Amino acid sequence: MSLDEYYQTFVTYGGLEELSSYEKLSEGEETINGLKGKWFECKYKDRGIFVTNLIYLIPKGDKIFMLTSFSSTEKYPKYKDNFLGMIKSFEAM
Repeated sequence: MSLDEYYQTFVTYGGLEELSSYEKLSEGEETINGLKGKWFECKYKDRGIFVTNLIYLIPKGDKIFMLTSFSSTEKYPKYKDNFLGMIKSFEAM
């Protein structure tokens, strides 16, 4: 499966869009340590609290790595740079 197919499958069938409070905030593509990936940020209500997710999908060979980070929407700006630092340190063996 191509990166676009992985991404579309995850976004379409991953279940997040079915949440009534779901909102995609941004999306894009990025290369991390030589691996091309796609990412998106979204927010939704989970058990009464709005959370914001940052999700990267990175394929390598016949595998896909999904790197997910999230926090309450209120605290997300405080942690976003830490999330990005962890994601950008990813290496597939």
